[in-house]
Amino acid sequence: MAEFFFFSCECPVGYEGPRCELIDIGFSGDGYAWYPTLSACEKGHISLELEAATDNGLVFYVGPQAVSSSLTKVQDFMSLEVSEGYAKLLIDYGSGTSKLEQKQVKLSDGHRHHVDIKWNTDVS
Repeated sequence: MAEFFFFSCECPVGYEGPRCELIDIGFSGDGYAWYPTLSACEKGHISLELEAATDNGLVFYVGPQAVSSSLTKVQDFMSLEVSEGYAKLLIDYGSGTSKLEQKQVKLSDGHRHHVDIKWNTDVS
């Protein structure tokens, strides 16, 4: 007869998940972090907590790492910026660059904000 043991952890502040992983990363000045690229798929979801210290900056960029030599070649990308204190999402997956700006909640107000980005390429 098999026995199963279940446990749960009480994580210290700043750590989450089943193994109490460090979930915060922060930058002062010109810092950056390098992560594996997102897989291209029909549906996706990015969720993050953001506490912006300045009114303008790049939160993340997913796309080509080198500039194309052809000016007409479409380069798929997604970027999230803080622009004048508000969220600005730029995305192009083959149909031209779309811009979505959120002007209701200022992200550079000294508080932590939850940001969810969900996409679906199904146009039917």
